[in-house]
Amino acid sequence: MLARGDYDTAITQYRVDKFYGTTSFCSHGGYCYPTHVRLRGQTIEALRLLYCKIGRPVSEDKNEVIYSVEVDRSKNSPQGLRREDLDNRLLEMGLCSACTGNVVEFYIKQPHSSCANLTRRALEGDPAAADELRSDPDYCRWRW
Repeated sequence: MLARGDYDTAITQYRVDKFYGTTSFCSHGGYCYPTHVRLRGQTIEALRLLYCKIGRPVSEDKNEVIYSVEVDRSKNSPQGLRREDLDNRLLEMGLCSACTGNVVEFYIKQPHSSCANLTRRALEGDPAAADELRSDPDYCRWRW
């Protein structure tokens, strides 16, 4: 449940119900939240995208259309884009979501660490480094 004023930073889908015309945003590993709700007989906006935009349709059946959600590069800082791009590249390499978050922290905050060096090699195309990174080595676990 999102409380008023909360942010969901993991929205991955926008869904449109073809029969009712209702729309929702779905969160990675979470829930689908309606974009609008009825309150005292009026329809009001409940959620909106701030730093992302609705992308292309990725799936459609007789009941709904599902769209991707993409980062709106014009609404994000260079630092935020750097993090997002790195995160996406690591996910594409097959790292788990939590692993990716840890590796990004090392790569950005401790660029001379063993984990950052391993990440750099993997990003440059070293298959052995990529395999090791996917194995979630202990020295790539960020201590929050």
